[in-house]
Amino acid sequence: MRLEPPAALTPVLTALQRAGAEVLVVGGTPRDALLGMAAHDWDLEIHGLSEARLSECLLPFGAHRVGGRCAVWVVAGAEIALPQAQGGRIDPHLPWEIAAQRRDFSVNALVWDWRTQRLLDHFGGVDDLHARRLRVVSADSFGEDPLRVFRAARLAGQLGFSIEARTAALCR
Repeated sequence: MRLEPPAALTPVLTALQRAGAEVLVVGGTPRDALLGMAAHDWDLEIHGLSEARLSECLLPFGAHRVGGRCAVWVVAGAEIALPQAQGGRIDPHLPWEIAAQRRDFSVNALVWDWRTQRLLDHFGGVDDLHARRLRVVSADSFGEDPLRVFRAARLAGQLGFSIEARTAALCR
């Protein structure tokens, strides 16, 4: 698998790596790449930089912060965020496996490590892609966002996936 970022995003990725960030491509981009689909949105999770340092690195690229309590910036067609622990607390040193527990479905918890060019799969997302099923990562965090129920229906229809029984029960 190879991910090619939009041209405008490449200098941002380079600057983040030079600053010492661990840049992880998360969400739908790794999923869609494995399905042979073009990436529609780029979501990056940045580990190892403080909120202030990340903001400083993104400033020359015209990034703007969005959202309230979450540290999310938009730049060059990408959303860039710091990892969040339980309760939405920002923790730039949180291990990626723990940050990925907050993702909705295993197929969206796939992570592409930009430095090593390696796919990281802690929750069986690749197996679920092959089985064409949506399966919740964590029942505890799934309920934090009621819109995930609508996301399950949209993704199932869009991707032609089934919704695993436990996930369907959580949605109900």
